[in-house]
Amino acid sequence: MASDKDLVDKIFDTGYNLFSSGSELASSVKSKVLTAIKDSGDDDVVNVISKGNYLPRTTNNNPPTNISKFVTGVYDRLNFKVFLGIGISATSVLLFWKLTKALSVPQYLTQPQLKCVLIFGDMHDPIVRSQVMDLYRRRFIVFVCTEHANQYKEKDNGDEFLRFIDPLSVNDLSNFLEFLRKPHSNPVELVSILFMPNSSYYPSGEISLDQLERELHSNILLYYNALSKIVPHIRNETTQCILFNPSLSSNLGIAHHSAEIIASGMVQSISKTLESYNTLSIYHVNLGIIQIGGQPSNYKYLNLEGAPISSSLLTPTFKLIMYHSGNLLQKFILKIVTFGGLSRTFYFGRYSWVSSSVIGRLIIKVI
Repeated sequence: MASDKDLVDKIFDTGYNLFSSGSELASSVKSKVLTAIKDSGDDDVVNVISKGNYLPRTTNNNPPTNISKFVTGVYDRLNFKVFLGIGISATSVLLFWKLTKALSVPQYLTQPQLKCVLIFGDMHDPIVRSQVMDLYRRRFIVFVCTEHANQYKEKDNGDEFLRFIDPLSVNDLSNFLEFLRKPHSNPVELVSILFMPNSSYYPSGEISLDQLERELHSNILLYYNALSKIVPHIRNETTQCILFNPSLSSNLGIAHHSAEIIASGMVQSISKTLESYNTLSIYHVNLGIIQIGGQPSNYKYLNLEGAPISSSLLTPTFKLIMYHSGNLLQKFILKIVTFGGLSRTFYFGRYSWVSSSVIGRLIIKVI
C-alpha cells in the first residue's frame, strides 16, 4: 500500500510541475504581447487580452487605421464588382431569353389567331399540294384557287379551314372577298397570297404552239386572271404576295424545256406588274430541286438529288409568312434581310441560289 501511495504522489507531483511550468510560460508570453501592443497604442486589444472582454464595435469616435481603410475599400470594391457582374449577367440572360422568344415562330397557330392564306395553283402538282396541306396543318384558313376546284368541292366535308375556289367562278371569288369583309367573333386577316405555277410537270423537247398555249394558260394565265380580280379589293396595305418561280432551267439555259423557261419569264413579268399595287408586298421565290419521298419532284431531267421539301420549302415559306405578319422585332429582322424591302428575292430548294451566278451554273453543268 505504501508503494502504491508513493507512485500516486509521484504522478501528481509530476503533473503539478508541468502545469506550473505551462502557466509560467503562458504568463510570460502574455506579458510580452501586452508590452508590444501597449507600445502600438491599441487599448482595445489590450483590454481584450488582459481582462477577457469582447472587442468593442468600431465607432466614428475611433477612426480606422490605414490598413483597415485599405481592407474595407477593397472589400467594398469587390462587392460592387461582384454584384454588378451578377446584375449584368442576369440582365443579359433575360434579354437573350426575351429576344429568342420574340424571334421564335411557333410550329402551329393558336386557335384564336385566324390567319388566312390564298393559294393559286394546281392541286394535282405534288409540290403545290404539299404546300397547301402544310399550311392547313399549321391551322391557317387556306383558300385554294385551283382549276379542279369542283372535284374537291364534291368531297367537301364542311371543313372551314380548307376551302376551294374556282378561278373562273365569279361567285366563288365574291364569296371569298365577302368572307374577308364580314365580321367574325375573332378577326380574320389575309396574311399572304401564294402564286404557285406548276413546278413538277412540264413537257420536254419541242412542243406545238397549241400545247404551249395550254400549258401557259392552265399554269399562269388562268390564275393571274383570278388574282387580278381580287387584288383591287384588298384593303390591308401590308398583304404579302409570294410568287414561286421555276427558274432553274432558265438560269441553266436548257433550251429544250421551252414551256418551263417561258413560264419562269412570265412569273418575273407578273412580279413587276403586281409591284404597282400599294396594297401588296411582293416576294419572289426561286425554286431549286425539291425532293418528296426520297425522289426529286421537279427538274427530273437534271438527274440531280434534291433537298427535302419540309426543310427547303415548307418551313421557310411558313417562317416567311409569319415574319411578315409577326411582331415588330420579326418585321425589323425581315427588313434587314430584304435591305429595307429593296430585295425581296429568296432561294428555296437545292441549286436555286447557286444557279443564279455564272460560276454556279458551270459547277452544276459539270456535276
